[in-house]
Amino acid sequence: MLASLFLTACLAYSALADVPADQITNIPGYGAPKTKQYSGFIPVDDAKTVFLHYWFVSSPNPTKDPVAVWMNGGPGCSSLEGGLYENGPFTFTGKTDNKTGIPTMIDNENAWSTVASMLYIEQPAGVGFSYAVNGSTTSDDYVQSQNTYGFMLNWFKAFPEFAQNDFYITGESYAGIYVPTLANRIVMGNAAGNPKINLKGIAVGNGCWGSEVGTCSSSPDADRYSIELFKGHSMISQATYADLVATCGPMFNGTSSDCQNKIQTALSNVGNIDVYNVYDTCNDGLAASKALRAPAPVVDRLKDPVQCLNSDFGRMFMDNADVRKAFHLENSKLSSWETCYDIDYNSNLPDERPMYAELIKNIRVLIYNGDADACVPWIGNYEWVRSMNIPETNPWSSWMVNYKDRQWTGGFVVDYGSNFSFLTIKHAGHMVPQYEPEAAITFFSNFIQNKPW
Repeated sequence: MLASLFLTACLAYSALADVPADQITNIPGYGAPKTKQYSGFIPVDDAKTVFLHYWFVSSPNPTKDPVAVWMNGGPGCSSLEGGLYENGPFTFTGKTDNKTGIPTMIDNENAWSTVASMLYIEQPAGVGFSYAVNGSTTSDDYVQSQNTYGFMLNWFKAFPEFAQNDFYITGESYAGIYVPTLANRIVMGNAAGNPKINLKGIAVGNGCWGSEVGTCSSSPDADRYSIELFKGHSMISQATYADLVATCGPMFNGTSSDCQNKIQTALSNVGNIDVYNVYDTCNDGLAASKALRAPAPVVDRLKDPVQCLNSDFGRMFMDNADVRKAFHLENSKLSSWETCYDIDYNSNLPDERPMYAELIKNIRVLIYNGDADACVPWIGNYEWVRSMNIPETNPWSSWMVNYKDRQWTGGFVVDYGSNFSFLTIKHAGHMVPQYEPEAAITFFSNFIQNKPW
């Protein structure tokens, strides 16, 4: 059945825009890029019904380093968020230029583009600068993966010099759906004789794994994962936890009103926290009223996982006329760039575990989680990884960050077989590269270079 759902057709598109015209030669607020960068639009099909915006940042060694896609989640959040706030080539200084009002930036020494050429894709249509010609923002898990696969085929036609490079797909949150479904399209497209994409692996951070299972569903597991996480972080008392187990059972799946009331009381007693990092606080008072709150249903939280992020600088940057011209976006009809958008999206992929079982036969897979994320707790991802029943080849053990003249435990990792790993990052919240950038560049580098953790 999976094969029938993900059959692909070879796409032919020869009239792509002149790629040199997409090159970014100067970035207002920063200056000339230190490596080649491009920004533009690529159609997803021959009919040119949908155009996805991309930002490509080449590595210092682009002929040898891998190419890696980064996608944020939502559904409806822009991957430029990742590029501007998480693992991109520069970071905001927190100041603006006195004359232009453009936010100023400095180099991000932990940029993932130091070890791989990074491709940030705004998708589906209706997110950021990406658009459908007919104005539609309707999509679902299957449509978006087909469109993103079409984009990738055409992107490699526009950049054939990268077609032989190792290729990785990465992302976080609802990109837990985007990343493996795109990988599945590529694996099946390669097998069907489509232009080969040299896919080597995927890395999913704090990700969903289906609309009917786990954290991102309405199943009782979502509350259980939250309770276990809060207990582990000393945010639920032993007495409260024991009472919950006695009333609801060890899986917290009791249906009585007494059980449900006690679950909600326990979650409420956690207090007002940043659910994207239980040890963090919002960085501005306006956002605090929205994000510092008792935990809400996960499906609601995922709609805007950046409520504690000061998105003003990103908006000011991407809405500036000179910046849009530099990024070749001056003709966009988008009135204002946002980190997340309200799109008509149907989450209709029930359970990705059968897909993962096939993927790990062909590529390497890393599932990673910040251990302070209460939105998509690590416990749930670890549980579904274990449910695959793949023998451990490296049991639970610490992995180290070696950064400049310091060394510390970055988190913990388990390897299964030769192609499958689960890894945690200490102190990191939902957006791992934002919260723990040194640890993030460490495990990302090890993964794409296939080095020991």
